[in-house]
Amino acid sequence: MATRQEIIDTIDAFLEDRITLKEAIEWAQKESTRTPHREDPSSTLLTFIGSALFEDAIERSLKEQLLLDREVLVHGVPCPEEELGKTVEAFWLAYTPWEKIVLCQVKTMEGEKRILEVTEEGWDGTLLFHEDTSIPLRNGNSQDLMWEEIERKRDACCSGKITEEEFLCWILDQLQRENALHEYESLLFEYWRARRKDYLFTLEYVEGKNKSGKAPEALLKLVKSIKKKEEERSHPADAET
Repeated sequence: MATRQEIIDTIDAFLEDRITLKEAIEWAQKESTRTPHREDPSSTLLTFIGSALFEDAIERSLKEQLLLDREVLVHGVPCPEEELGKTVEAFWLAYTPWEKIVLCQVKTMEGEKRILEVTEEGWDGTLLFHEDTSIPLRNGNSQDLMWEEIERKRDACCSGKITEEEFLCWILDQLQRENALHEYESLLFEYWRARRKDYLFTLEYVEGKNKSGKAPEALLKLVKSIKKKEEERSHPADAET
């Protein structure tokens, strides 16, 4: 297992040319499967591992990315995943070094009370926004919520067919449905974006999970597109035909 300090030390060693990229990748590959997320919240090990595979797709240089990762490791960020399935049913976390941290969570309190907690902080720890909203779980056997339905509602809000208030109310309604659990993190992102529309910022790091273990459809589509890109890189001739 790699500790947070060991990851910082490896970043420094690479940036100072004390180890090669190949050595850094080999170390990251060895440590990645046994290092808990709390020790590597910026996914620096994956940054090293993916630096060769996705070189053409990376928008910034490896050095620039590692400097961002290093700041995250030194500063520290919330780790709601440790409470997932305990006091947290789902979360959506996003942050950008030297700017903001946003954490949206569906939490279970004493007496089975459920709340949506939205917290936004500056990188210096200044509380910029906090909101708790009661979202009691409703009984019912409605159909599973699909990602396309979330898209349709968002597009309707953007086009003015429904108001932002109606969109927010619809999201809160979905967060009270157990059949929508697999899309909770997507709903949390949409809620924050609509609720804080005047305070949006570029999101450098984003993660979200729910206790169901079922990945949201949007994530599955992203993974599928990445796999397709890998196949095209491995078999360029097949991609052309």
